[in-house]
Amino acid sequence: MEKRMNPKIILEGTEYTFKTAISILLNEHPKIVGERKISRNHSPTLTTEWNAFTHFEQGKGVINFSEDELQKAINLYKTWLELIKVQNDRFWVIDGFHLATKVYQKIYNSFDFDIKWIEEKLKESEFKLVLCKREESSFLRAIEENENLNERERQIKISNLKREQVTFEEEFEKSTLEKIIVDVTHGNFKKSSNEIANWILEFQT
Repeated sequence: MEKRMNPKIILEGTEYTFKTAISILLNEHPKIVGERKISRNHSPTLTTEWNAFTHFEQGKGVINFSEDELQKAINLYKTWLELIKVQNDRFWVIDGFHLATKVYQKIYNSFDFDIKWIEEKLKESEFKLVLCKREESSFLRAIEENENLNERERQIKISNLKREQVTFEEEFEKSTLEKIIVDVTHGNFKKSSNEIANWILEFQT
């Protein structure tokens, strides 16, 4: 019986770096899942962008939790890591994870969220880390194409995105996982997914 492929990938990056679109393509990529056809409804995808701590959209979650929700965030990470551990013979594509939490908490809550224990568990499961980034000069175009903001709001948004991207790069450099930076400025999701898949293939035995 042919051994199935089970790479484990985390996509990180700030808004407008196409992580979700790329994760969908990776979930269907033959170099990631082989020739099998997997329904999108069955794709093993996790994301820290689920705002599961409140009963309304744009609420709190494991990225932007408040001080009194710290233990809840830690417990959720422990649950996810245990889920991955007991289903280790399975490929995983994660759309934003521990770096997303680290970056948000560091910038907006001035809180140094400890991710070392998370990285240790991820390393045990042989996760690979991908940082999706774009040229800073392209943020304005992305905002104008997707949001209706006035000039002041645009400048604030751009400033925040640049700061987030720099912080993502800093935390990415500290990571002990196998890692790669992918420039997504061109906006070609298929090209980015191919680049990641070819890199992942180097680790397959």
